Amino acid sequence: MFNAILPQRLFREKYRQFTEQADQILENVHLKEVENNLAGEISYGQQKLLTIGCGLANDADVLLLDEPVPELTRKTTKKFMD
Repeated sequence: MFNAILPQRLFREKYRQFTEQADQILENVHLKEVENNLAGEISYGQQKLLTIGCGLANDADVLLLDEPVPELTRKTTKKFMD
């Protein structure tokens, strides 16, 4: 969509910004290793992390989390809490 309405130079810059933001969010929610997988291909715990990442990507002011870590491993839970 942006490619159709923005000049090519501006489109490339916006695309680069979106890509960097997505990479940072994937790092923050510990999903970088599955970035090329479809959501249905990752574990349930990873899907929970992806949902949190989506909230972050949309600049949510508040995230209301109801049992955000029940399916995560102890190591991933620690990373999540940090």
